[in-house]
Amino acid sequence: LGLLGAFLKCGYSPTDLAYIKPCTQCQDIQLVSKYCNLKGITHRGIGPIVFRQGFTAQCIDEENPTAGAENRIKQVVQSVNEISVNKKIVIVDGVGYPAVGSVSGISNAQIAHALGAPVLLIGRPGLGNAIDSFNLNMVYFLYHHVHVLGGLWNNIPPVESYHTYDDCKTYVERYFAKMCPSISVYGHVPRNEQQWKMKLENEDVTQCVLRETKNKLVFNEGEQELCESVVEWMAKYVNYDRLVEDLKNYYKNKV
Repeated sequence: LGLLGAFLKCGYSPTDLAYIKPCTQCQDIQLVSKYCNLKGITHRGIGPIVFRQGFTAQCIDEENPTAGAENRIKQVVQSVNEISVNKKIVIVDGVGYPAVGSVSGISNAQIAHALGAPVLLIGRPGLGNAIDSFNLNMVYFLYHHVHVLGGLWNNIPPVESYHTYDDCKTYVERYFAKMCPSISVYGHVPRNEQQWKMKLENEDVTQCVLRETKNKLVFNEGEQELCESVVEWMAKYVNYDRLVEDLKNYYKNKV
């Protein structure tokens, strides 16, 4: 949601953008879909693959699991290609950690590889944990021959057990500059306590559950305020210009 809002602020038209979550555990309408609907951004919040109860066992029990996985990948690629027509930027939202869906042949990394898409990783708070978990996740994508653009560390609590926000930001940036300069650090976003409170107050529509939704694509007052607040807050801490430049360079070099 913050990325979409930022791209609008960078001068992209809503018709330039698209959002899709091709695989999901959630059948509720999420705030990002409501935001897209409000702004006129093409979106598909619930894609062709839904991890319903029993889905994993069903995939394992298939007579030909390889063929089944290939068919699921084709569904995902088709859905992304359809929503990408005449778009400049398409956000393909992953689910969980990199290997989620691997049992069905449709992990985040396998999907990114099939699409030929680079990856932006959302990192954990902290210092050592922020770096170590990023490296672990990155390796899985690299194993599947997926290019990792860099990371964005989100929802950092105002008080850490051992490290301040400034220390986390400084040393994570310093580590990647020294040890892995090809990885871009796009920002560290501290937790906004007011947004956190608003999120809890709207918990019934901001939490993902495995059920069909009764929610519509229309915002209530609290939801719209929350979304606009998230966009403004992230704009303060994320280097979107660098992200756009890295995306352009990736596709330029790919050609």
